[in-house]
Amino acid sequence: TNALSETLKRNRLDSPVRLALRAQWGGNPGAAPALESAVQSMTDGLAASTAVDDWRKKEVERFMRDAEEAIRLGDLDMARTHYWGALRFDPQNIIARMRLGLALKKQGNGSAALEEFTTVTKFAPDYAEAWKEKGILEGQIARRIPKDVRNENMKWLADGSASLKRATLLNPDDFDAWSSLGGIFKNVHGDLAGAKEMYAHAADISDGHPYPLLNALKLEAQHTGKLDLKRVREQLKDAEKLRLAQTLTTPPTDTPWCYFDLAELRLYQRDENGFLEHLKAGIQSSTAGWQVETCRNTLDNTLVARGIQLPGLSKGIKLLDDAIASSGK
Repeated sequence: TNALSETLKRNRLDSPVRLALRAQWGGNPGAAPALESAVQSMTDGLAASTAVDDWRKKEVERFMRDAEEAIRLGDLDMARTHYWGALRFDPQNIIARMRLGLALKKQGNGSAALEEFTTVTKFAPDYAEAWKEKGILEGQIARRIPKDVRNENMKWLADGSASLKRATLLNPDDFDAWSSLGGIFKNVHGDLAGAKEMYAHAADISDGHPYPLLNALKLEAQHTGKLDLKRVREQLKDAEKLRLAQTLTTPPTDTPWCYFDLAELRLYQRDENGFLEHLKAGIQSSTAGWQVETCRNTLDNTLVARGIQLPGLSKGIKLLDDAIASSGK
């Protein structure tokens, strides 16, 4: 296509197009005007098509710039409008479609976001990030449906595991995809051992990122009633550096979880004062009661319930209980 298009642009007498047309006309001199007319028509059509393509490209670029500016300003509704505009001119623009899906996901519209991510996987079957986002949303939908209902009446419903496995095959170093797969094993399949394995692998390839590392430790405690902290000592330190850096930004990043994770990391290193100090900071930075409850229930269900004793754990649980009771008033 490119070769023929360039040929028509130059419109040379010895071009492959002209030679082919001459051969078709059998060298008939009387056909020359028709030949010239045909070539000129093709040339004019190419020029018009090129102009339209250039215009479309510029419009897509303009919509994408405006969408990114809207994202920067925190206006997700306007960003969505601009991404939709870009897709009107270029429906197979996987970047616009992917970012539209992420904006919809952030706004809590999981079904619409899932549709966009699924479409991206059709256009770009090797796009690991799209498969990951697709799997995460499939898992969230599956979690909202009781397991017995899924097993009896909705066996056709994707639970996210297949999409996430595809993502890990395409990008084996994406620890977030492995972590998300661990979440499917834990929350959808009820497979604590399998979930722990996924989280532990994610922690290894991420050099101790706190999210998979802490999940792996809690699942180990919940599944076996034991906690082997010696083997992850260095990972605990690396995870602490990352979370500590987030608390030092202005304003702190990912609150209150950066503080709650720091508290848990200090707990595993048997630093009672550090555990309680960061726990208080997490409580103070919480904007909703469920955040404190999540921290409290996680520690209680995975550590306390399994009889694992760590310095300051009981005091921390009481601190969280008091905060929950206080917010209820």
